[in-house]
Amino acid sequence: MVSGLPRSPLIERAFDRLEELWPETADVPVLNWGDARIGNIVYDGFTPAAVLDWKMAALAPREVDLGWLLYLHRFFQDLTVSSGQSGLPDFLRRDRVEDAYARLTGHTPRAMDFHTLYAALRHAIVMLRVACRQAHFGEAAAPRTPRDADMLILHHDSLAAMVQGSYW
Repeated sequence: MVSGLPRSPLIERAFDRLEELWPETADVPVLNWGDARIGNIVYDGFTPAAVLDWKMAALAPREVDLGWLLYLHRFFQDLTVSSGQSGLPDFLRRDRVEDAYARLTGHTPRAMDFHTLYAALRHAIVMLRVACRQAHFGEAAAPRTPRDADMLILHHDSLAAMVQGSYW
């Protein structure tokens, strides 16, 4: 965190929860896209023609990309619902995506509570860092308390529910 600013207790709890959910065995790492989401796919009609935004690419278990895809869709779905719209509640449902992934690849996704929480935590860290940069440049008030730091995380309620195990 930025020097002098409070740490986020929610982020700390998310790290603790990841420790509890840590998979017992790890799959062989594969090339992960890093930002697997619908908004980073160029379509020709309904056929994917290109994938964009590879700056977070890394070697990791395949569930890292799958968790990011599932979490980011749910993040935007939650925002849509909070603004009074219905969104696409049946699109990219976690259970259906996991089943389709297993059927299409022959690999059954494992430890998805871990991997979706990992995605939400990564996103929270980015969101908090953006807010701290805004405070640094005088564009927003700096957080004064740990609660203030938590409230800078746009999806703090859903992250808290994931940490508690009640989100999915």
